[in-house]
Amino acid sequence: MACYTVDSLMRTFVAIPVVADLPSRYLMECREFLQAARADVKWVAGGHFHLTLRFVGDASEDDVAALKKCVRALAGIGPIEATLAGAGAFPSVARAQTLWAGVTDPAKRIAGLERSLSESLESEGFPPERKPFHPHITLGRVRSPRGLAALTHELQKWDSQGRTMPWRLDRVTVFESRLTPSGPIYTPLLEVPL
Repeated sequence: MACYTVDSLMRTFVAIPVVADLPSRYLMECREFLQAARADVKWVAGGHFHLTLRFVGDASEDDVAALKKCVRALAGIGPIEATLAGAGAFPSVARAQTLWAGVTDPAKRIAGLERSLSESLESEGFPPERKPFHPHITLGRVRSPRGLAALTHELQKWDSQGRTMPWRLDRVTVFESRLTPSGPIYTPLLEVPL
């Protein structure tokens, strides 16, 4: 990747957005259920739910062009049938920092999609991803330990209900993310149908 000044860089990521009504409603219900704990959490806005395939971070114009090329190569693989199920936290429920809704697909096509994208990005000079891939949708980020015990209880309660929602993943999007005091603003730079 080329070197540029910080001013000319764009904060970018590749994700599968949640655009269908029923999956979006399911995620809002999960988030509202967890909000009952009154923990100190910065919640993700409803219109921002997505499954991140790769967080790229600061990227130059040339890097963004290479990123788009890699994402275009994913076109036409066909939609992926998945299920939204369960909730959890990274690094663990007891030490929650990031709250998430789970995403499963028995055929492991989401993991295959992420692997294809990662290999393509590495061939373009992007550094390899350090963390193992775990398909999920971020619901919120814990800001302090206040209310953490209650939040742990609510996470376990949500999981025990066994609620699920089918989700058809049909597009991959390259986003620019601009951080503002009122929350991030996501701007699609490229959308590719699967």
